[in-house]
Formats: sequence, C-alpha cells, structure tokens
Amino acid sequence: MNGQQPVKLTISFIDPQLDDDNRDEQAQLFINELCQLGYVDTANRKQNSKLPEGSKGVGGMLVGVLTAEVKFTYAKKLLSFIGNRLSSRPIELEVETQKRRLKFSVSDHQDLEKAIRLTQEFLEQG
Repeated sequence: MNGQQPVKLTISFIDPQLDDDNRDEQAQLFINELCQLGYVDTANRKQNSKLPEGSKGVGGMLVGVLTAEVKFTYAKKLLSFIGNRLSSRPIELEVETQKRRLKFSVSDHQDLEKAIRLTQEFLEQG
C-alpha cells in the first residue's frame, strides 16, 4: 500500500456506565489530543449519515464517536497512541482503507492490545 494513502479510524466510546454527555466529552477530549499530534490529518466528531433530509442542529453528530484520518505511513504510530491512551476504556475501533474494513469491540487492555496487533497485521497485508 502506498504510504500516502489514507487510513480512516472510527472510535466509539461505549462504556455503558457513562451517559451520553460523558461519552461525548471523552470523544472531544480525545479529538483535542489527536489534533496535537503532528501526523494526524483530521480528527472530528462523526456525522450521523442517517438523518432525515433537511435536518439541522447538534443532532447531526453521533454520541461519543469520532473519526481520525492519517496517511498509511503513520497508521501504526496512531494505533500505538490509541493503545496507550485508551487501554482501560471500552471502545469500538473501526479501521478502513480504500479497499478493506476491520472492526473490533474491546472492553479491556488485553482486548485492545490484541485488536491493535490484528489491525497492524491487517494494514501490512494491504
């Protein structure tokens, strides 16, 4: 895979003990951290693509969900960062390249380590 091709990651904070506001707060704080990294191209809240046509307002965002995009060259580095920062939080992680998609739901440090390892292998396979 070309090192300049984009890799899109979607992270959903899914801790059932947190309410929507807390999940949104976690997502926004993590977006702020990602934006400070020099290698992340974009990091934003995820839009709800299933809203009725003509809808407006804050309801256009999914609760506790963010997307980040990096060049393929930096994907492993971002995965390592995610592993370090989110190892104790239940999340869903989706990784998408131009041709393939992989999705995990993890609830603890061991699950996240395994998901990141499998995602790195997935990226190496192109």
